[in-house]
Amino acid sequence: GTRNIEGIAVNFMEASDQDDHHLTTKSFAGLSNLRLLCANYANIMGKYSHLPKKLKWLQWHGCPLGSFPYDFNLIDLEVLDLSRSNINELQSKKPATNVRSLIGYYIECSILSAYRLLTGKHNHGMHTFETLKVLNLSGCNHFVTSPDLSNLLSLIKLTFDDSLNLMEVHDSIGNLRSLVYFSIRGCKSLEALPNSFVQLNSLKVLILSGCSKLSTLPEQLGCMQSLIEVALDETAIRMIPDSIGHLTRLSRLSLAYCDSLVSLPDSTGELCSLTELMLDNSAVHGIPGSVGSLKKLKRLGASNCSNLASIPDSFGSVENLEMLRITGSGKFNILPLSFAQLRNLFYLNLSYLGISELPENFGSLNKLKLLYLNGNNKLVMLPSTFCQLTSLERIDLKECSLSDGGISLDFSMFLSLKILNLDGNKFSCLPTTLSSLPQLEELSLLTCAKLQSLPPLPSSITKLDAYRCSSLERIPNISNLKSLRVLDFTDCKSLEDVPGLETLTSLMCLQLVGCTNLSSNFKKRIVK
Repeated sequence: GTRNIEGIAVNFMEASDQDDHHLTTKSFAGLSNLRLLCANYANIMGKYSHLPKKLKWLQWHGCPLGSFPYDFNLIDLEVLDLSRSNINELQSKKPATNVRSLIGYYIECSILSAYRLLTGKHNHGMHTFETLKVLNLSGCNHFVTSPDLSNLLSLIKLTFDDSLNLMEVHDSIGNLRSLVYFSIRGCKSLEALPNSFVQLNSLKVLILSGCSKLSTLPEQLGCMQSLIEVALDETAIRMIPDSIGHLTRLSRLSLAYCDSLVSLPDSTGELCSLTELMLDNSAVHGIPGSVGSLKKLKRLGASNCSNLASIPDSFGSVENLEMLRITGSGKFNILPLSFAQLRNLFYLNLSYLGISELPENFGSLNKLKLLYLNGNNKLVMLPSTFCQLTSLERIDLKECSLSDGGISLDFSMFLSLKILNLDGNKFSCLPTTLSSLPQLEELSLLTCAKLQSLPPLPSSITKLDAYRCSSLERIPNISNLKSLRVLDFTDCKSLEDVPGLETLTSLMCLQLVGCTNLSSNFKKRIVK
């Protein structure tokens, strides 16, 4: 029967008729064991005292109420999700105080609730939420100040994401000593956090991303020593408090798109548990030398930091770094010699910088699998140790300025290489050792305008793109490329023949548009 039902979910978000949104509280009266109720965009009508007292989880997106009625007395409620609702306060409406009303209230509510009302200990209508552990008020745009949360002492997770009119966090938040997770992402009107915020000594996750007017952090941020993750992306933060160094448990710090942030404090080097630091699209000019002390750092992102000119010599001491991304800064033109000490790197992206040369000991990065150096148009030569990067699976050297001497490598060392991008370079030929790459699948040579010939290619290739290689005259017989699916010689105006093309059985896409110099012999073979 209905007593065995523990969960009900309805969603009226797509309902066109407003009358279809109505639910009556009496319909829940017999569901004494109901623990989970999802009633999104419903208009729940009637006495809320009929709602099952054992309800633990209430999801009511689009709740039409501005505040809760006095008989909303779910004393065991642990999860309340009111996302995108009209709610503007959590306090219940006070009932009339005449004797008759009090008797009715006594009947409808628990003895404890009536006692609190009669003695004045009703906690301003907040008593129904004393067991609450999770509260989600995301997208509740009627809040200008967050509600008084003084009595929600069991709260573990609090979310206010995308509450666009929220300008202030109530000072009472400092009372939530059990709070572990706080997210206020996308609250574009919020300018500051209250000083009491640093009293949240159990907080582990703090998400402030997208609070575009938030320009300062509490000076005593370092008091929040349980913090594991802090996300400040897309904020107006101008500086990070020196006290951040006290956050010895902090594992992830994200400062992407902080275009007012120009530097990090030296105390950043004291974040002994930090594994991830994201600075992408920020205005930072440099990385402090103390970063060399971050022995647990595994991921560092600094894409499109156009003011970043260098990394410190101490950077080589970040011995456990696995992923490094520094891109989009023409001011960044040199790597320190210590860079080669990053022997645990497997992903390295140094694209679109001003680098003109790589350290001669660059080959020491022997765990590197993915390497992106594209867009370094001052890079004319690779170091002789480059071929020691034997774990490489992908190399992107697109739009560098590599000439014949700059790419004279023994490619036979790259036994794991699958993708090689050499678009837009200045060489006229490629090393013959290219044929010794047993796993090469994709070779890209777009707009290599000086390229005149190709060496024999490995049979593993599935895609060969030589688009607009206008000087390309000769290619080897490609009949061995039995796995080739894509072949593009568009606008190769000097190309005379594609020997072996007619034998390719896996080819799915062939582009020869603009190949105006193809011989009549080739055309006859293809027609046959």
